[in-house]
Amino acid sequence: FALANGGAPQPKVTNSTQDCPSLYEAKEYTRARTACVSAAEAGNSQARYLLGRMYEEGDGVTKDPATAVKWYRLAAESGHATSQRRLAGAYYKGLGVQKDDAQALRWLQRAANNGDSRAQKQLAVGYEFGIGGLPRDAKLAQQWRERAAKDQR
Repeated sequence: FALANGGAPQPKVTNSTQDCPSLYEAKEYTRARTACVSAAEAGNSQARYLLGRMYEEGDGVTKDPATAVKWYRLAAESGHATSQRRLAGAYYKGLGVQKDDAQALRWLQRAANNGDSRAQKQLAVGYEFGIGGLPRDAKLAQQWRERAAKDQR
């Protein structure tokens, strides 16, 4: 029997939202980038985060901290906790953005409040030693440690 389009094989239909993370995990970064851009432009926060990682690490693209920050910010603004933490790190280190400790702390706190256990641990250390613009506060340090342990489960 003849194919519907006159005999030509049909291209594989892809679902960029599903393909993006699976291609990224498989380290097929060139294909992942294409799928992730499509999903990210459709508003998918995980795809935006993965694009940030690709540009931060130089996986399948030229390493570009400013472009990584662009994608992290888009994901972070929609509540993606890991992107919020990565954006905090960019501000803290001045990678792709001007170093800004206040912005770093703001994004780190948002990530921690959204359940990112690594951000919670970082806040615990900040309060324990009074670093990163935080006062020394053993009680708050312990509270963040406990929350990190609970949220990590």
